Amino acid sequence: MISKKVLNKDPFMEEYIEGEKDCMMSVKSMYIMELFSVEEDENYIYFVCEFCEGGDLLNYQAKQEKKVFTVKNASKILSEVILGL
Repeated sequence: MISKKVLNKDPFMEEYIEGEKDCMMSVKSMYIMELFSVEEDENYIYFVCEFCEGGDLLNYQAKQEKKVFTVKNASKILSEVILGL
């Protein structure tokens, strides 16, 4: 399964989007979502990505009690990020 991340074509975000694309295309890890391709039209840029059940880290955080991670959750997430690097 795949997912699409939709980004507005914003001149102020162009450098950020290009950096995110380059980073995601260069990293291959079971802990990092894989970016398969990038498509665009007149108004949007679409990142075609590996589907990750549960959404991204920000959405995961929003589901936590008081919207913060416990030390146990934060430790697990940080260890997965380090393994991904």
